[in-house]
Parts: sequence; structure tokens; C-alpha cells
Amino acid sequence: MKKRKLELYITGKLMSALMVGRPAIFSTGGEMYHTAPVVKIHETETQEIHFETSTTHYYIKPRPFVLAVLNPRRQTLAACA
Repeated sequence: MKKRKLELYITGKLMSALMVGRPAIFSTGGEMYHTAPVVKIHETETQEIHFETSTTHYYIKPRPFVLAVLNPRRQTLAACA
């Protein structure tokens, strides 16, 4: 029987690019964390980043202000007199 991996759901920010074979570095709650080396990258969408190490699946959701920068709303400028 295959052992299930731990799943961690985190609101935070990646501090470096994800690369298979290298640890991921992310920050959350004012702290920085390093993972074991990444074995697979599943998803790197703007709403969620999903990757796994030998023991854990990580799901990182960017903080709301990061999403606002990645998906800016269209704004209409007011006419100046």
C-alpha cells in the first residue's frame, strides 16, 4: 500500500522560481521556509501554485494584493477641467 503524502495549503509568496531538484523557498506569516527538493511541479497558475516534494504536496495561494497586481481591473480616467 502506497503511503499518502502530507498536503499543505498555504497563503504566501514564492521567493524564487520553482525548479525540479531544488528546494522551494516561500514566505508566509512573516517567516521564510525552505522545502525538500521539488520532485514535480503540477500547476503554476496565478490563483494557485501546486508542487510536490518527496513527502509533501504544497498548494500556495498568493496573497490578495498579489492577485490585484496580476489581474488589474480596467479603470477609466476622469476628464480634467
